Amino acid sequence: METDIVTIRILRAHTAMLAYAVEERLEVWRRTATYFRDGSVNGEIEEALDVEEAQTMVDDYEALLQSIQNSLASSRP
Repeated sequence: METDIVTIRILRAHTAMLAYAVEERLEVWRRTATYFRDGSVNGEIEEALDVEEAQTMVDDYEALLQSIQNSLASSRP
Protein backbone atom coordinates (compact mmCIF):
# COMPACT_ATOMS: atom_id res chain seq x y z
CA MET A 1 0.00 0.00 0.00
CA GLU A 2 1.13 3.52 -0.79
CA THR A 3 2.36 5.47 2.24
CA ASP A 4 2.57 8.97 0.77
CA ILE A 5 0.18 11.38 2.46
CA VAL A 6 -1.52 14.24 0.67
CA THR A 7 -3.34 17.02 2.49
CA ILE A 8 -6.39 18.53 0.80
CA ARG A 9 -7.96 21.68 2.19
CA ILE A 10 -11.68 21.92 1.46
CA LEU A 11 -14.72 23.41 3.16
CA ARG A 12 -16.24 21.31 5.92
CA ALA A 13 -19.52 21.08 3.97
CA HIS A 14 -17.64 19.74 0.98
CA THR A 15 -15.95 17.15 3.17
CA ALA A 16 -19.37 15.88 4.22
CA MET A 17 -20.39 15.71 0.56
CA LEU A 18 -17.21 13.79 -0.22
CA ALA A 19 -17.95 11.33 2.58
CA TYR A 20 -21.43 10.76 1.18
CA ALA A 21 -20.05 10.07 -2.31
CA VAL A 22 -17.47 7.63 -0.94
CA GLU A 23 -20.20 5.84 1.06
CA GLU A 24 -22.21 5.43 -2.14
CA ARG A 25 -19.24 3.93 -4.04
CA LEU A 26 -18.42 1.71 -1.07
CA GLU A 27 -21.91 0.23 -1.17
CA VAL A 28 -21.58 -0.51 -4.90
CA TRP A 29 -18.27 -2.30 -4.30
CA ARG A 30 -19.79 -4.25 -1.39
CA ARG A 31 -22.58 -5.43 -3.71
CA THR A 32 -19.94 -6.37 -6.30
CA ALA A 33 -18.04 -8.47 -3.75
CA THR A 34 -21.32 -10.10 -2.69
CA TYR A 35 -22.08 -10.90 -6.32
CA PHE A 36 -18.79 -12.78 -6.64
CA ARG A 37 -19.40 -14.63 -3.37
CA ASP A 38 -22.97 -15.80 -3.88
CA GLY A 39 -24.14 -14.67 -7.33
CA SER A 40 -26.82 -12.29 -6.07
CA VAL A 41 -27.27 -8.88 -7.66
CA ASN A 42 -29.24 -6.30 -5.73
CA GLY A 43 -28.60 -3.00 -7.50
CA GLU A 44 -25.65 -1.53 -9.33
CA ILE A 45 -22.34 -3.41 -9.31
CA GLU A 46 -18.90 -2.59 -10.71
CA GLU A 47 -16.88 -4.47 -13.28
CA ALA A 48 -14.22 -6.55 -11.56
CA LEU A 49 -12.16 -9.61 -12.35
CA ASP A 50 -12.93 -11.50 -9.16
CA VAL A 51 -13.92 -11.29 -5.51
CA GLU A 52 -10.38 -10.40 -4.47
CA GLU A 53 -10.37 -7.30 -6.65
CA ALA A 54 -13.81 -6.29 -5.40
CA GLN A 55 -12.80 -6.83 -1.76
CA THR A 56 -9.64 -4.78 -2.26
CA MET A 57 -11.80 -1.91 -3.48
CA VAL A 58 -14.11 -2.34 -0.47
CA ASP A 59 -11.12 -2.19 1.85
CA ASP A 60 -9.72 0.90 0.10
CA TYR A 61 -13.05 2.75 0.16
CA GLU A 62 -13.55 1.84 3.83
CA ALA A 63 -10.11 3.26 4.67
CA LEU A 64 -10.84 6.43 2.68
CA LEU A 65 -14.19 6.88 4.39
CA GLN A 66 -12.59 6.38 7.81
CA SER A 67 -9.99 9.04 6.99
CA ILE A 68 -12.70 11.48 5.95
CA GLN A 69 -14.76 10.76 9.07
CA ASN A 70 -11.69 11.21 11.27
CA SER A 71 -10.98 14.54 9.59
CA LEU A 72 -14.54 15.67 10.18
CA ALA A 73 -14.41 14.61 13.83
CA SER A 74 -11.07 16.29 14.50
CA SER A 75 -12.07 19.57 12.85
CA ARG A 76 -15.29 20.19 14.75
CA PRO A 77 -15.68 23.82 15.69
